[in-house]
Amino acid sequence: MALSDITTSLSGTLIAACDMDNIVSVWRSTDLKRILTLHASIDPLGGRLALLEDGSRVMVATGSWDRREVTAYELATGNTSWSRSGLTHVQQMSPAGDGSVIAVSFDRGPIQLLDAWTGATVAALRGGRSYWQSSIGPFGAVGETSRFAIVDSANWKVRWRVPIAGFAILAVAFSEDSVVFSDTVSSDRPAPSTVVSYSISGSQQWVYATRPGCNVPWLGRVERTGDWLGIEQDTYASDHAELLRVDTRGRVVMRVPVRAGLSFGFALGGRLLVASNGTVSDPATGSEVGVLES
Repeated sequence: MALSDITTSLSGTLIAACDMDNIVSVWRSTDLKRILTLHASIDPLGGRLALLEDGSRVMVATGSWDRREVTAYELATGNTSWSRSGLTHVQQMSPAGDGSVIAVSFDRGPIQLLDAWTGATVAALRGGRSYWQSSIGPFGAVGETSRFAIVDSANWKVRWRVPIAGFAILAVAFSEDSVVFSDTVSSDRPAPSTVVSYSISGSQQWVYATRPGCNVPWLGRVERTGDWLGIEQDTYASDHAELLRVDTRGRVVMRVPVRAGLSFGFALGGRLLVASNGTVSDPATGSEVGVLES
């Protein structure tokens, strides 16, 4: 199994991914059973896959750089619900708001917020390059060029923004009162990439500097303990990656080697770590606990 664009629903109860043949699959997090397979309009390896939930209704949304479109499929049937063409160079997609909105980022121009059930544009976020929604509160994070911002997902207004050490945001995770993000720096800079924690009100809490040549493209949180999770990878030595567990003060309390060269996702409130080879591990120990149904 070779998967890309691993993502989860806001509740963490569903996992989705696609393969290099543009086949999208959806699994239940609770038993790792596959519940949907469809051939979708998607360009893999770009984060162009999102799961949207509104009560019992779930939608799978995909984006394409080449075809310049966003398409939504009903989870219950796999049928196309709607398709928006003319959306030039889709870069990234994610659930937004209460899960009934899709945030679509582009190579150029503002982030468009689309109604998940109709495809209509409901708002835009100017200057945004990427978006992450909190599943806990009515706020989301926006990665801007050399800046990080928190927005109110009820009215899409910016609450606060801060400069970042690097040039882009890689990943974001939330708690009830904090947000943690990772950045990446240019390869010609001696400064390390960082993982940074802020309170939701905008006060910096701690900073973790990665090892030289490393960054952290995946973040999660253990809801039970409040600890943060991250995958730190060496951008030069592709055979080295580690699962980090960081406490609420920013101290690394666990380092476990994980298979390098894979992409990852966290599900079920940080209780599962899903890898692009289909294996599922316990982030508390790094030990394998299952495999996604093929």
